[in-house]
Amino acid sequence: MIELEILLADQRLFSTACLAAQPLSASSAQKLEGMVAPERRQQFLLGRWLLARASGCSPQEIEESAAGFPVITHRPDIHASLSHSGPYVGVVVSTGFRCGLDIEYPARERDWLALAERAFHPDERAWVAAAPDAIVERFHTIWTLREAAFKAGLRDEVVAGPQAFDPVRLQAMQRICWHYQQQQGFHISLVAREPFTSCLRFLDPERNPRR
Repeated sequence: MIELEILLADQRLFSTACLAAQPLSASSAQKLEGMVAPERRQQFLLGRWLLARASGCSPQEIEESAAGFPVITHRPDIHASLSHSGPYVGVVVSTGFRCGLDIEYPARERDWLALAERAFHPDERAWVAAAPDAIVERFHTIWTLREAAFKAGLRDEVVAGPQAFDPVRLQAMQRICWHYQQQQGFHISLVAREPFTSCLRFLDPERNPRR
């Protein structure tokens, strides 16, 4: 079975000068030029840095597609998905099929039940509310599933139907492959049409991965 590796990094550990020194394609440079906020520019550069390492290509080979997501020049078989939450940026690549990644790192308390009331199916809302000590985890289990499926091109599988998540079987309702994990405060979902396993690695500026 194919293993998909999620690369995750904290943009606060990277200097802007270091990331800005990487060569970009013309389309990436143009997209960067349109960004004003320093944090957003840093996030974009870190995403391309991670994607280059995940795919084994040069940042110059990463183009910005008309659909809004990055593609690898001359490698249409490689698919990439990026996600960010707060200062963290995550990347995953797959070969031969599309995947979707969503990472959430909730840094502040919110009214999760009110958000679930607006976004989730009644059965999903009931499952979230049934465990007062696990509301944050249960909310993000469903939220990240939906976001990751959308990025994988499987939006209709989790939006068009009555619900995305089966609280009884604790699995996605539709015919998709889904991994969810909670680790070090992160809530992470990875979705694809094809079966896969996954692992998570953190990268620092010295490019040394750590689990």
